[in-house]
Amino acid sequence: MINLLGAMLSYRRILVAAVLILFFLKLIVVFFYQDQIGVWEDDVIARNMLETGEMFYMQRGTPNYMFQFPVYPSLLFVIYKIFGYNPFYAIVLNLGIISITCFFLYKIFIDFYRLLKVKLMGVDPELIAFLTVLSFLIHPFISFYSMFKVHPFVFDMFFPIAIIFFSFRFLKLQCWKNLCLLAFSTGLGVLNRSTAFSALIPFIILAASSLNLRKTLLSLAVVSFTTVLVITPWLMRGYSLYNSLAMTMTGNEMLWAGSLYNSDGSTYLLNGRTYKTALTLQENEFLHGKSISVQSEFFKKKYDQILLHNPQHIFSMYLIKFKNFWLYHKNIGIEYGDGIQSLLITFKLYVFLILGLNVSAIFFLKFKPFVLLSFPLGIALVQSFFYVETRHRISVEPFLLFFSFITIFIYGKKICINVREKF
Repeated sequence: MINLLGAMLSYRRILVAAVLILFFLKLIVVFFYQDQIGVWEDDVIARNMLETGEMFYMQRGTPNYMFQFPVYPSLLFVIYKIFGYNPFYAIVLNLGIISITCFFLYKIFIDFYRLLKVKLMGVDPELIAFLTVLSFLIHPFISFYSMFKVHPFVFDMFFPIAIIFFSFRFLKLQCWKNLCLLAFSTGLGVLNRSTAFSALIPFIILAASSLNLRKTLLSLAVVSFTTVLVITPWLMRGYSLYNSLAMTMTGNEMLWAGSLYNSDGSTYLLNGRTYKTALTLQENEFLHGKSISVQSEFFKKKYDQILLHNPQHIFSMYLIKFKNFWLYHKNIGIEYGDGIQSLLITFKLYVFLILGLNVSAIFFLKFKPFVLLSFPLGIALVQSFFYVETRHRISVEPFLLFFSFITIFIYGKKICINVREKF
């Protein structure tokens, strides 16, 4: 027991050192290549807040005050307000959040063994947790988006991981403090991106098996009430502006975009053009300058028309998007040039490998991985109603890496045993 505790503390020290070293190394790289930083809509919204005091994004000539979930643009606004406008400061924020995420992940992976009583035939759980987090830190896609994209991708990963971290913490020690941390992290997670509620699925599974019915229902009620409390001001804003209780006013457009003919459910059509090219010249002229409510209703009608006349197509597109969540869509990486395109074969092989390793882990560990993998599965099921891009899949990458390492170590252990027996 003392040796195990000592090993765990040792891995934690190494992890702290690795996180700090990589944080500063990445920061130095970005500092010298600041011209490569790409900004997205959230950056524009934050700049509009600086200049006008209003949170909006211009959508076809009309300001959309509910274009994006509010958490990331608001944080960018605060950062820019304090330090002045510079996308580099947003990258510092991204890398800081990635660093915090590492420690949450490490604890989640250790707690997984304890809560589910997983035994790995002499394989060190702390080592697997450490290697998983290290792989997460140097993952090419995650590093690229956190270092060179002012995009909420980092927070889309962080909040679900925080929800799972605090849910495990509550399951180990049921007290009001831990329950409140879980509740508020869930509320902020949903406010950041609605699909974050999927991170509660592992908690529900474990609570149903380890807590009594009263405690389970009470904790879920507190989390649900707090979440509603956190998102209500944002919903009220949308209702007052557009007479809608939606979290954003782009949902109908995304439903339509993910259900187009000659598409595989991403923001690109099969011919390599963006989904917006599916609109006719007359439709574009009609939409330009129209109110956001009119634009939203326009796309709702177009989606409803497909659903009414060809529901089989909607269903088949859902299955295609679900498949593409785990694999890749046809035009993956098209916006990043020939350099990235040349690496896609390697990425595609990697995707199949990591899925195969996760399937093996499910059988090796007698289906216990389903507890954590229920979160990626939940995200996939919800996201597939809209549209699917690679970043949606990569947001659950840490959990897939974790079970991949478990499988590799189990296979390695078996091979070592077989070699010893032969010689």
